[in-house]
Amino acid sequence: MLGIGTVRAWLQASRAEADLRRVSAEKRAEVIQAYDAARVGGRMAGWSRPHTSAATELQGALPFLRAGARDLVRNSPFASRAVRVVASHVAGSGVRPRLADEIAGLEAREALQRITRDQWERFQENCDPEGQMDFYGQQRLVMRTVAEGGEALRLWFPVSDRGRLFWRCRIVEGDLLDHQRNEDLPGGGRVVQGVEFDALGRRVAYHLFEGHPGDSYAATGWKQTTRRVSAEYVDHIFEVLRPGQVRGVSWFAPVATVLRDLDDLAEAEVVRKKLEACISMVVHNAHEDAAPDGAAIAPATGDAAVPLRSASGSPIERMQPGMVLEARPGWGVEFNAPPASPGLVEHMKERLHAVAAGIGVTYMQMTGDMSRANYSSMREGRIEFNRLVDSWQADLMVQQSGRPAWRRVMQAASINGELTTRLTPRAKYIAPKRPWVDPQKDVSAAVLEIENFIADPEAVIEATGKTPEEVMAGQKRWRGMRAGIAGETPTGTGDEA
Repeated sequence: MLGIGTVRAWLQASRAEADLRRVSAEKRAEVIQAYDAARVGGRMAGWSRPHTSAATELQGALPFLRAGARDLVRNSPFASRAVRVVASHVAGSGVRPRLADEIAGLEAREALQRITRDQWERFQENCDPEGQMDFYGQQRLVMRTVAEGGEALRLWFPVSDRGRLFWRCRIVEGDLLDHQRNEDLPGGGRVVQGVEFDALGRRVAYHLFEGHPGDSYAATGWKQTTRRVSAEYVDHIFEVLRPGQVRGVSWFAPVATVLRDLDDLAEAEVVRKKLEACISMVVHNAHEDAAPDGAAIAPATGDAAVPLRSASGSPIERMQPGMVLEARPGWGVEFNAPPASPGLVEHMKERLHAVAAGIGVTYMQMTGDMSRANYSSMREGRIEFNRLVDSWQADLMVQQSGRPAWRRVMQAASINGELTTRLTPRAKYIAPKRPWVDPQKDVSAAVLEIENFIADPEAVIEATGKTPEEVMAGQKRWRGMRAGIAGETPTGTGDEA
């Protein structure tokens, strides 16, 4: 048996440990409460803050985000314009690859340039199996699909023609990727929302439906059947917002409810305007006030039954524009006018500013409203927007889309014997030209930067959407044309340009 002293010592130790835990918990609470955003009570009680991963957040939300965004793009003029602005600025006329490897010897470099340019142009002109667009048209479709639905898939198909390998590709929506497919695989691999990873975390396959799940023209069983497609034949294109993110999020996710409320508000204003245009009136008999309570009023007969007449004496039952009313003795008319909505325009503009900021475009680009624009505001907005475009082009058009395409095309050219280099040639990518706010000022600034060795002339030329080789070749052709028209001999090769 334990002695009383032993029990007393044990109880004291237990109380001390409990006090220590209580003090520790209070200290932790004080640390947490030091940040208002970390509070869990008071005005923060209604703030839902789940501690979930990027993949878990999208597990149930993905189909609803896509469906909501597509409905907005179909029916909201602002959402429709926003995706067009994104596609036209990020992809535009095409983010084009250009040989980047430095080859010893001018002739060898020019020969490699001709081969790689020829192979790429043949591919980009004929890449679409349906023949509806070239590779740069697919780039615009990719950006529309990514902005609207959050992600796009490019599916690749090897084609053999007379012993030669060619690639074809088409763009599909992220709906074809089974987001409910989640499982652990033998050997340490796993499938997360339809994307299969190996033990090292590399994407090795995609589990795709045979047809679009929302296609009403396909058989149900066929649409629900999935197949495993190697990552060698799939490019998954989306904006990565969090580490561990597997699927793309619609760019309308933070603004969908705001746009929806704006549409409802605009519809309510239209109804109010219609009611305002429909002037209504209430005709009352002044003698009714004199009747005793509960007393029945004898119905009017004959001429007295017509309370209103027009100036010509015709009975009036419906209002028309320009009408003059003449009330009979004892009758009166009251008109109802819907109340105005002061501040509606300012409120909608403020909300549209928030929508544009959430998507990543400027207010003027999304709405076309230039009423408050000037050179300074347009230039500042364009500079900030261009930074976003640069990041989208680098991540979506180059890393996730352009480089895989270039690699496949050059490897096919090597297999076909067109390329003899041991390694796949590297490429750099030329973005489409961005229109200037003030061309004269911008060109003068570019020339000044070149003259003071601040800017690389090659980079300045590439900013126009062209390569230096294209500019010099154009100069050479132009001088030849001028000399031919004037009957003179060209004085330069164009290299000095």
